[in-house]
Amino acid sequence: KIFVKVSEAYAVLSDKEKRNIYDKYGKGGLEAFERGQDPASAGFGGFGGGRPGGGFPGGGFHRQGGFNGGGQQFHFQNFGGGGGQRGGYTHGGFDPFSMFEEMFKGQGGFGGGGMGGAGFGPRTGQRQKQAPPELFPKGESKVSRLGKPKFPDEKSKHMWLIMFYANDNEQSRAVAKQDYEKLAEQKNLPYKVGAVDCRSNDSAEKFCSSKGIDVATNLPSFAFVIDGELIMYEDFDYETVSAKKLHNFCLDHMPTQLINNINNIPQMEERLLPPSSPKKAAVLLLTDKYETSGMMYSLAYHFRKDFMFGESRAKNLKLAQTFQVKKYPQLIVFVPAKLGEERYNDDYGLIRYSGDVKKESIVKFLEGIQKAIKAEGKTSDGRRRKTEL
Repeated sequence: KIFVKVSEAYAVLSDKEKRNIYDKYGKGGLEAFERGQDPASAGFGGFGGGRPGGGFPGGGFHRQGGFNGGGQQFHFQNFGGGGGQRGGYTHGGFDPFSMFEEMFKGQGGFGGGGMGGAGFGPRTGQRQKQAPPELFPKGESKVSRLGKPKFPDEKSKHMWLIMFYANDNEQSRAVAKQDYEKLAEQKNLPYKVGAVDCRSNDSAEKFCSSKGIDVATNLPSFAFVIDGELIMYEDFDYETVSAKKLHNFCLDHMPTQLINNINNIPQMEERLLPPSSPKKAAVLLLTDKYETSGMMYSLAYHFRKDFMFGESRAKNLKLAQTFQVKKYPQLIVFVPAKLGEERYNDDYGLIRYSGDVKKESIVKFLEGIQKAIKAEGKTSDGRRRKTEL
């Protein structure tokens, strides 16, 4: 009701002709004018702002805490009562424009300029809607911002959990702050955590649509990405989703086909060292665990183009004796015989990993072997060509 009255007051005070009539004949004269009558001949005049003790609703105000549950309250007093009434609008007294400036000070501007820089626009001015802050600001968030140029494909070294979202979408913001950031902050995840803002521009919207994402009605959406293919999280409910549920969704779709179960030597040679394999090296993990770890899946995916992977679980006694395992876990790499630190057979040698059981350390170890194998391959090819010549 207060703002309705303020709007009525502003409509009059911002119209020079109506303002002059109100100053001279009061509210009654103004009403006569709006009916098409002559205010002077209609019996109104000399009140300097309306009927004695009455006047135009509105006027001076003071502020108190709490405006609609927080902010400011505005309590209006009459202005426009008797000509000399304190706080009233008189011929040289209260300026309603200063009232509006004071009233909205610190409350955010109204569009359109006007009123001496107070941010109060023309009569139809509206409060400008500020864009919400970025959900995953670069340098602050653990979530990687992705788009078409950086989206994981079949060459990517990492598996990815991707959130397709809109920065101004309330559900996206709720999930991002409560669950997704929490998940991204976890250490030793077997996958990377990323996000694509599907409404940042037309190109992003088209890209998300090309991935099967309904940008108009189905944000946020989640997908686990392996070899460039999206596995959608179909049971997503933003009210019940949690970091744990998202993590379990990823674990349920680990690339189990990349890791062979090894229980004996014949199995190992058949599955890890087949003569027809284009891969020239194989990784065998001997462990006392009963389930494959996320780190093993991550390593197998990272080096899937160059290494075969196998795992012997639950302290396999026969294999432990064959490879003289004294402590678990033990990682052994089968390499071309010339590169091995230990002999296995005429074709393969062994290299044992003895560093920390950390993904970053093992990745560097395997990358070193990878480079050595490629260098040896180039040398062998050169020798072969010389022999042929």
